Amino acid sequence: MNFFDILKIIDFFSEPVIILEKGRIKFINSAANEFFQLDSSEISEKYFATFLADFSENKLELTNFLISNLNDKHENFSFDCKLINHFDYSDKIKISIQKFDDTHSFVKIDTTKIIFEQLNSKFRTEKEKLKNELIQSQNMTSQMKEIFLNQVSHEIRTPLSAILSFASMIREDLKEHIPADLMTGFEVINRGGDRVIRTVDLMLNMSEILTNTFRFNPQELDFFSDIFYSIFDKNKNYAKEKNIKFEYTNQSKCDSILADEFMLNQIVDNIINNAIKFTDGGSVK
Repeated sequence: MNFFDILKIIDFFSEPVIILEKGRIKFINSAANEFFQLDSSEISEKYFATFLADFSENKLELTNFLISNLNDKHENFSFDCKLINHFDYSDKIKISIQKFDDTHSFVKIDTTKIIFEQLNSKFRTEKEKLKNELIQSQNMTSQMKEIFLNQVSHEIRTPLSAILSFASMIREDLKEHIPADLMTGFEVINRGGDRVIRTVDLMLNMSEILTNTFRFNPQELDFFSDIFYSIFDKNKNYAKEKNIKFEYTNQSKCDSILADEFMLNQIVDNIINNAIKFTDGGSVK
C-alpha cells in the first residue's frame, strides 16, 4: 500500500488526523477540516504549531520537539497541549504522533473531551431553555387563572348584589305586613348571599397568594367602628335563629390598629360566623 492509499483511508477516520512533513501540514482528513473550520488549502504547508497554543509563538520549538521525539528509538508518543480551534475549548487535549518515515508523521487529535464538553454545553443550554419556557408557561397559567377568577368573581358578585339589594328593599317594605316565618326567609337569603360572597373572596385571596400577586395594604383603623360593629349586627339574626345569646364586651383600652381593612373584615366575619355556626346552644360572646 503506497502513501496515497493510506491518505484515502485516513480521510474516513472519525477523529481529526493530520500528516506532517518536517513539522509542516501536508494533509488533513475531513474530520480535521471540520474541527479547525478551515479549508485544506488554508492549512496546507502551515506549521502544525500554528494550531497549538503552547507552541504558536515558537514554531522552531515545536519542530525540534517533534524531531527529538520521533527518532529511531521512539517512533510514536503522546503529549497534552492546548489547541487553537473554533470551539473556544481552552483545556489541554491529548495529541498522538506516530512516525511514518524519515520525513512524515501521523498526528491524531483526541476530541473526546471536546465532544463531551460540547454535549455538556448543549445540555446546559437546553436545560436553561426548558427552564425559561417552564417559567413563562407558569407565569402565563397564573395570569390566566387570575383573569378567570376575577371574571368569575365579577359574574357572581354583580347579580348576587342585585338580588340581595332587592331582597332587602322588599323586606323593608313588607316587614309590617308579613308573618315572622317569611321574614326569616329574607334572613336566609341574606345569609346565603353573604356566604357565597365570602367564598368568592376566599378563592380570590388564595389565587393571589398562590400567584404572588397578593398586596397587603395596611392602614390605621378603629377596630370597633370600622370593623366589628357592622359584622356583629350582620350576624345577630343568625344567632337569634339558633336561639344563641350573642353579645360582646369592649375591654380594649385602645381601639386604633394598623391592618388591611378588607382582610381583617374577612377574618373577623369568618370567626364570628363559624362561632355561631358550630354552637348548638348557649352563647357566643
